[in-house]
Amino acid sequence: MKNQILLVISFLISGIIFSQDIPQLKLTKTGVAPIELEFEKLNSTDIYNKTMLWVQETFKNPKDALKENLINEKIKLQGFQHNAWWYKSMGIKNVNHMQYTVQINIKNNNVLFEYTVGEFYIFEGPEAQYDYRMFFKKDGSTRKQYVDAVTSLELTMNKLLVSYYNYISGKSVQVEHTDLNKYLTTLQNSLSNDSKNPETNFDLACFYSLIEDKNNAFSYLHSAVANGYKNWNNIKTNPDLKWLRSQDEFKEFTDNNYELPANYKTTPKIDYIQELKELALLKDKGIINEKEFNELKEKIIERAKKD
Repeated sequence: MKNQILLVISFLISGIIFSQDIPQLKLTKTGVAPIELEFEKLNSTDIYNKTMLWVQETFKNPKDALKENLINEKIKLQGFQHNAWWYKSMGIKNVNHMQYTVQINIKNNNVLFEYTVGEFYIFEGPEAQYDYRMFFKKDGSTRKQYVDAVTSLELTMNKLLVSYYNYISGKSVQVEHTDLNKYLTTLQNSLSNDSKNPETNFDLACFYSLIEDKNNAFSYLHSAVANGYKNWNNIKTNPDLKWLRSQDEFKEFTDNNYELPANYKTTPKIDYIQELKELALLKDKGIINEKEFNELKEKIIERAKKD
């Protein structure tokens, strides 16, 4: 329930998931900390040569992008990313472009990958008069209106990182964009008279799997099948159900014709989700102010914790 509440409070923002365990680039008030990558069975010459090939294949104008080149030691690149990050204001999605710098320091079979966020550009217009530091409060926490900005910018950074890692290592690490927003409509409709719709129940099972709420995920998947959902292949392969399929109980669940084990509730609890959504709506419409919103939100969370 705790993960569920926190995610709804943040308006079901997108997330970044690596399919394998490699470090992620994270944006903070002070910038982006470098990360270290290890490439077994490769020496500095191998890594350097592969890096130069990656530059040729990745950048539109490799010669212009290459700003520093020390053979077998260091490569510095400058790039420009269209649609690098976005945020919503008054319900409108604002997309920004970004200049960035990457420095790749090579030593033996290790690489120190340094990513620097550069200037922002609004649409095709001039340089913006602000930088990533506006995303954060003085204490380093993310400003609420820029949560999507940080998440989308981190996704942009990590896509480049994964591209580099895959090219040098020859592996296939993936970065997935987990978009919980796509289930907002389903969450809203789930409280309507159409609560037995199999597609609606399946979507809700996917949502709860993404936020790792096992009880509700099993409950909604059970309800989907009970109400006529028969796309068995989608249940087996849909990436949003990946977490649920990894649970020990999943095989027993499917072997039992998608019947719930006795220790699972058959009626998922989503009252707190709806309350928080409605509370956020009141704030957006100006009916309550930020202080009132936070006070009421805390009361809902406290009730949820006691449930």
